[in-house]
Amino acid sequence: MKNLLIETWSAVGGIVAGVSDLFATLFTWLFSVLLILHNDMPRLEGLLVGVLLAWFFVHREKNPIIRALAAPLKIVLDILDIIWDETIETLRDIWDSGIGYVKQGFGWVKEKAKGLLGGLTGALMSLKNKIVRKKDDDPTGE
Repeated sequence: MKNLLIETWSAVGGIVAGVSDLFATLFTWLFSVLLILHNDMPRLEGLLVGVLLAWFFVHREKNPIIRALAAPLKIVLDILDIIWDETIETLRDIWDSGIGYVKQGFGWVKEKAKGLLGGLTGALMSLKNKIVRKKDDDPTGE
């Protein structure tokens, strides 16, 4: 009976050792791959992290842990949304201000042109009146 227990314990120990070796090997492989990605392929690493965060973001309603993992992407997206809205609002304000200044300039030119036209019309009317008076005052009638 003792031999049976020893062999069973040896089998259980071998299985546990095999499983622990498998986990150690997989962890070493995963860490090596991540290290290679980080040092040699940073763009691919960024793409993979982005895809992973996007997957978390899409599935964030299913699990609170996934919601917590998707929080950084949510923050980034909210910040980008705020930046976009503020940029559009600023550009719209600048455009409206520029159009206002252009309209103000055209209004000033229009008022000056009206004043010049009014002055020219007044001068011509005054010249006409002088000519008419001169003609009426002339005894020869010519």
